[in-house]
Amino acid sequence: MNIVKKSNKQMRDFVYNNNAICEIKVEKRFIKRIILIFVFLMCLYSFAGIKLYTVSSRDKNAVITNSVTVDIGEIRAGIFDVNMNRLTNDMYEYYAIFPPTENAVREVVAMHNTEAAVGELLNGRPVKIRVSSEFNPVHGTVHAVPLRYGNKTAEHIIGYVNKDGDGVSGVERAFNDFLKINGTKKLRFAGDPKGRVITGIKPEEIRHNYYENKGVVLTIDAKIQKIVENALFRNVEKGAAVVVDINAGQIKAMASVPVFNRDNLTESLNDNDGKPFINRALLPYNLGSVFKLCVAAAAIEDNITLDYYCTGNINIGVENFQCFGKTAHGKIGLSEAISQSCNVYFIELSKKVGADKILDMARSMGLSRETILCDGIINKKGSLPNLRKLQTQPASLANFSFGQGEIMTTPLQIASMTAAIANGGKFYKPSLISGTIDENNIFTKEKSAPPSFIMSEKTAKILCDYMINSVEMGTGIYARPQNGGAGGKTGTAETGWRDGERAITQSWFSGFYPADNPKYAITILREDGESGGRDCGPVFREIADAITRVRD
Repeated sequence: MNIVKKSNKQMRDFVYNNNAICEIKVEKRFIKRIILIFVFLMCLYSFAGIKLYTVSSRDKNAVITNSVTVDIGEIRAGIFDVNMNRLTNDMYEYYAIFPPTENAVREVVAMHNTEAAVGELLNGRPVKIRVSSEFNPVHGTVHAVPLRYGNKTAEHIIGYVNKDGDGVSGVERAFNDFLKINGTKKLRFAGDPKGRVITGIKPEEIRHNYYENKGVVLTIDAKIQKIVENALFRNVEKGAAVVVDINAGQIKAMASVPVFNRDNLTESLNDNDGKPFINRALLPYNLGSVFKLCVAAAAIEDNITLDYYCTGNINIGVENFQCFGKTAHGKIGLSEAISQSCNVYFIELSKKVGADKILDMARSMGLSRETILCDGIINKKGSLPNLRKLQTQPASLANFSFGQGEIMTTPLQIASMTAAIANGGKFYKPSLISGTIDENNIFTKEKSAPPSFIMSEKTAKILCDYMINSVEMGTGIYARPQNGGAGGKTGTAETGWRDGERAITQSWFSGFYPADNPKYAITILREDGESGGRDCGPVFREIADAITRVRD
């Protein structure tokens, strides 16, 4: 019995152990299956991920390849004033660009008069619509496009471009290769092969050579330029005005009237009377008594003095010369001769100084000298009489002594001459270009010539005092500003032309401002005027007073 029991026990243990082994084997097989399934699923997911990435990459490439672009605008490099204020590209047009979505269609429909735009949207293409600067779309974007000529100013300096975007005149022509349109801005949408926009993908703004700060920097000060234009346009039908910084020769303002119309060039071309394309600031005109400053400078430099009694006229050979209005000035010296603009006095003074010294001083002051401000913008040479003629023909020297006869100068030349007197005798070649800014915002300054010393500081100081007297109590009294004082000289030049019975004369005023520590030389020319003091003096005063207001 014991043996049997033992055997039964052994059998039970055997069976139990075998069952356990079987269970273990089954469990291992189950785990292996789970692992295999997991590995399979991971491989499947990895494959799907790789496939999805491949498809996604291919779709992105397809979007770029089949993109739909909308031109936002193009840009020509700018022209700036000396303070980096924009003289071109200074105003903007605004355009809203809508993608072809249902919401965009509803918004465009609400804008009215947009049937064509709605049609484009319904055909799956984006549209561009001009809008106001205040417009703020919900389902589109607004983009600013610069206008080449917004605030109209300095037209003769800046010039204009033709329909192809090439400069025709002024700085636009001189720097055409540098300024030429090389910048475009576009909005690129994802598109299908049929040219329809794929919605839901944000468009990309693409800029190509779009440099908003690249350009040419002038010496012009936009505020002073506008002051000069306003004063000139209000008071002068035909003429010019120039403002020069006396400490560097830089042109701060230069205006000419009438002005051509960029919006109607044909009309301006046909204006044979006004000739608006001419920059009168750079053209030679008969000068008149402003030239007496040159004769006076030559006399003071050579220590020549003259006290004279003016009777109002003098005979030189068979010619009779008179003071303006046949005024007899009586006993007079150089200071009074300048302030009262006595012709007879300067006729006598020129005899003592000599034609050669007067001509030398005139040339040193820049008269009869051509100046290239930049390619195509040239301050014309003008003219001075021949030395031999002056030495052999007393009447020619008499005419020359008070700026009549064969002497022609430009307003810019006279402004530069006045600047030389006002800054102690240093003559600077006038300049218009300050420098350029490239694509990397690097400024390259224009090289400038050093000044030449054309008279002693003492001579310049004496002349300044005489010019101040002219404004305070002489023929230049109409030019006296409200504040700061000024010095200047009037001029009324005979041209030899006639309009019927009426002789045509040119009126001038050139002076410096303020009287103490001058900063600016200001020259005004009026074609076909009557009196330099009355025609041009008030324009000088208006400019000086306005400069004071913007500088204070």
